[in-house]
Amino acid sequence: MLELSIIDRLRLGFEGGVRTISLATVTPARGTGEAVETRIHREVHRAIAERRLAPGTKLAEDALARVFETSRARIRKVLLVLAQERVVRLERNRGAFVCTPAPEEARQVVEARRAVELHLVAAAARRTERSGTVRRLRRLVEREEAARARGDRERVLHLSGEFHLVMAEATDNRILVDFLRELVSRCYLILATYERRGHSTCPQADHSGLVDLIAAGDAEAAVAAMAAHFDHLAGTLDLTARSRRRQDLFEVFRGV
Repeated sequence: MLELSIIDRLRLGFEGGVRTISLATVTPARGTGEAVETRIHREVHRAIAERRLAPGTKLAEDALARVFETSRARIRKVLLVLAQERVVRLERNRGAFVCTPAPEEARQVVEARRAVELHLVAAAARRTERSGTVRRLRRLVEREEAARARGDRERVLHLSGEFHLVMAEATDNRILVDFLRELVSRCYLILATYERRGHSTCPQADHSGLVDLIAAGDAEAAVAAMAAHFDHLAGTLDLTARSRRRQDLFEVFRGV
């Protein structure tokens, strides 16, 4: 697989209308600075997905450098990539903060993700060879069910995101997969900010049903099920609420 440095990716950026290649999809060389940067990037995304890292949290370079035992220069590179992914907000003379999506932005992200996933689930169901994808999706559903049974809500949310990305990868459309990866990350922030208490974002039966429809090759029914899935997601959001927790980065990344 092609290996690109973070700086190469930043140079690519959106120049000439070319989307940035997601750092999460690039395999780093072992023992290099790139490997360290990729790990930090992955752990920040995971902490957001598992709701250990709340919207609005300041990502101080010096604290992150101590947490990950690396240089501030490397932390700065990762923060630049996260900012380009719209996961982190950079403010002059103040530093980096986990993004807090505005209500209108939240509506637009959910709407965009819905449109993308309706196309992707139909494409996944229409593929001639889909048995491998179905097996991966069923394993994810089993892991999600186990996490739900032990009350690990954060893990359920993370596995739910993985479910949607694995489904997307079955289409072999890397542009849409990368775009969905960005939308999923932004949805984690939206849920952390606006999700109503006591609501389940992705009911277990929804994912199980989607796998069955993909396995059966029923694209029309899969699209209808995915549309209902996103209707449920929209209903779990209270766009008047805000999360305002202050957090210790050493506590957030303990044990990574």
